[in-house]
Amino acid sequence: MGDVRVYNPTPPETTSSIDLRDYQFKMVELKVNGRESGLRKYEFSIPPKTRALYHSDILYGAQWRQLIRDFDERLLGN
Repeated sequence: MGDVRVYNPTPPETTSSIDLRDYQFKMVELKVNGRESGLRKYEFSIPPKTRALYHSDILYGAQWRQLIRDFDERLLGN
């Protein structure tokens, strides 16, 4: 995966120090729909390839599946 930063559950308080180029591995895709307005114009998704990678994790597969399920439910408003 190359140069990957270690996961930090508490993000830094200031976002000015974050450079997106430091994060080459993207787990979530963002699509922008110009016909919508507000938050509805953004569509977040986890690519199928990424889902499959974490779904088949031998040690932490159950936790990953739960995280992905929670992600999907929040986006769908359930």
